[in-house]
Amino acid sequence: MDNRDIDRQVAEKVMGWKTERTPIWNDVSHFLENDNCWITGNFPIPVKDWHPSTSWNDAWQVIEKMREKSLWLSLWQIPSKNPEWNARFSFGGMYSGNRIWGEGYHLTAPLAICKAALKAIGD
Repeated sequence: MDNRDIDRQVAEKVMGWKTERTPIWNDVSHFLENDNCWITGNFPIPVKDWHPSTSWNDAWQVIEKMREKSLWLSLWQIPSKNPEWNARFSFGGMYSGNRIWGEGYHLTAPLAICKAALKAIGD
């Protein structure tokens, strides 16, 4: 599974978004193009502009969505020759004693977060 597929699965399964061809407007309300967009409930986000597997800003939206589900993130780097990030979502947080709902590992933190979120949701 490549990053684009992970981004799509996170948008659909974690965020609850759907895609739709939507007009894109620039800042002065001039029509630019029809593009595939994630329908978020607020503003449409062009699919090509949202990448939680590589962007900290987009991954943070995933973290916030998981918090709405009472799933808290623990994130740390595993020291080794090739350090990996470990992301873990658990109910109530790291010290709650509750079970882990999803865990993911990767060399980059945003992708580890996405993998953990998908596992926590049940994928």
